[in-house]
Amino acid sequence: MNKRKLNWLIIGLICVTFAKAQVKTQLDAVTQDKIVCGEQQPESDHFIESENSQTGAFEDTYAGYLFAYFTGNNVDGEAVRYAVSYDGYNYYALNENRPVIDSKKISSTGGVRDPHILRGQDGRTFYMVLTDMTASKGWDSNRAMVLLKSSDLIHWTSSIINIQQKYSGQEDLKRVWAPQTIFDPEAGKYMVYWSMKHGDGPDIIYYAYANEQFTGLEGEPEPLFLPQNGKSCIDGDIILKDGLFYM
Repeated sequence: MNKRKLNWLIIGLICVTFAKAQVKTQLDAVTQDKIVCGEQQPESDHFIESENSQTGAFEDTYAGYLFAYFTGNNVDGEAVRYAVSYDGYNYYALNENRPVIDSKKISSTGGVRDPHILRGQDGRTFYMVLTDMTASKGWDSNRAMVLLKSSDLIHWTSSIINIQQKYSGQEDLKRVWAPQTIFDPEAGKYMVYWSMKHGDGPDIIYYAYANEQFTGLEGEPEPLFLPQNGKSCIDGDIILKDGLFYM
């Protein structure tokens, strides 16, 4: 994504100097079971299908919203959970509010935070990115993120990207937080962006393109947004609308 060619409109970018809170992400999705308001559904019914999926039930239109989230600053809470909604406001936990992915199997720290899911350009592939971190080890303890890919929102392949190990000149890296993904139509690639803090400096949002397999990053991370006030910025969220990128 060529920053010189972008017209940025900064809307509500969170600039903070304190520990970040839970990031909430919604994704259009289709679910086979019809959840009744206030009723917890059996675990076996929670089979979520993407439109045009080659497995399970198929529907021509989206049925609701999938909400991926984590629940707290402890190892039990630092895991991906799902909830669904039919109006985008009222959500009901799936799997009895238990994790749908084992954090210990996909991360280097044993915990994951800040889930962000993007539906791919083909309409049937999903890309999820996570902060590889447990708060119990401290807010300056993590150096990695996790990239995941799925065709059904249930079975995921995953890769750990440790920025400090992958790139030179990262000796003073303290933390890697809140990655997100967006498709860059100009580059024809998926761009991952996240915040990093080095030494005593502020948190800065960086970006890099994912490889075609979504198992790694191409090229060196580059700064994406530098606040004029020189303070920290995290949790950036980019939307493309009518030819403009909004963050």
